[in-house]
Amino acid sequence: MGKFYVKYGGATHQGRRLNNEDAFLINKAKQLFVVADGVGGGQYGEVASMRAVKAISNHFKPRFTETLEIAVHK
Repeated sequence: MGKFYVKYGGATHQGRRLNNEDAFLINKAKQLFVVADGVGGGQYGEVASMRAVKAISNHFKPRFTETLEIAVHK
């Protein structure tokens, strides 16, 4: 199978709402791309989407043992 390349980018826009409820994460090193859409003007949609992005990001942070293992193998 041949190689393939992915182009990516990220942007949000609040539209007609008073605040922007969308959040995204681009982590090229881990090939992690997250999009969290607010809840259509519902209360605290911006908080929910940001927490979702942070939770996923934190899940993929290296644990101490993984970091140590990488350091030992270098």
